[in-house]
Amino acid sequence: MTFKVTQIGGDAPKDPPDDADRERNRVSRFPVTALPSSVSALPSPVQSIAPTVVPQTLPKVSAASDDVTTNAARTPMQNRHIPPSVVPGVKKHLYSVSIAELQQKTPGATVDLLTRVKGVLTGLSPEDTPAVTWLRFGVPEQESANAILRKSLDAAEDPVPAEAIALVRRLHTILSEVAAAIEGGFLRRPASVVWANHEPEIWQIEARLTTNLPALTEIALQPATLKHRFEAAYVELEVSFLAGEFVIEKLDSESASVLQSRLTALTASQAMIQENILALTQHTARLKELVLLVQDGVLVKLPAMYGLFASLAEKPNETERFLALQKLSDLTQIIERKKL
Repeated sequence: MTFKVTQIGGDAPKDPPDDADRERNRVSRFPVTALPSSVSALPSPVQSIAPTVVPQTLPKVSAASDDVTTNAARTPMQNRHIPPSVVPGVKKHLYSVSIAELQQKTPGATVDLLTRVKGVLTGLSPEDTPAVTWLRFGVPEQESANAILRKSLDAAEDPVPAEAIALVRRLHTILSEVAAAIEGGFLRRPASVVWANHEPEIWQIEARLTTNLPALTEIALQPATLKHRFEAAYVELEVSFLAGEFVIEKLDSESASVLQSRLTALTASQAMIQENILALTQHTARLKELVLLVQDGVLVKLPAMYGLFASLAEKPNETERFLALQKLSDLTQIIERKKL
């Protein structure tokens, strides 16, 4: 038994297409147009392309061509002939001298010194150097010596040694007043009172000297370094002076006159260096004496006096006076011998 399905809702069934619809949906077909022969000759896009074949070995080149192409590259540079470059200018005639010739004119000079003189002469060209150029001969060496001189003056003006000397002198004055009070006299104050009045200042002097001692020791080492620098500068001036003496014979009158003035100036600089070396030697000795006085004298002997005068009576007996004077004299005489 067959039941007919009843459809409720939805779109109504479509009618089968008629002849007009079939005509509209028909695909239009165009006749094939013949292409020109040049276009038809183009390769098909799907045509395969043969891979490029790279040979495994290079083609053999004949020995004759190899010599032609690579002979220049194989020729060493030293075997090639390179024409010299022509540079405009004037050829200089440098001074030529041997150590033996230098020793004949300066018998007392060392070989090392004469070797340095020869080095200076080698760079000179007496015949081609104008007179004005000799104005600078030896000037760098003089400037170096002047720089060391300024450094020496700065070291001599350092305030630390001057302050230490002033403190030691003030301490000597105080200790002399205490010693005079111990010796006694008409209307003199007791030594213990004089010491008590000056004790705070003595403490300050000791503290300042203790603080300044490291700086004072370092300053005492500076003159030795400056002395070595002065000695090296003196040798540099001597090298220039000897070189000038040897070359002056090759100069004309104008250049020789200028160089002679420079040699005189170099001699003056050497004399100045000798004076400063002597002054530095004396200054070094004074600084060492000052360091020893502060380090081994004042700072060693002064602490023992605090306990002595703290227990000293207003009217000490002869023994107490003798011991106190001996302690004071030990330190005051050391200061006096240093002649600060």
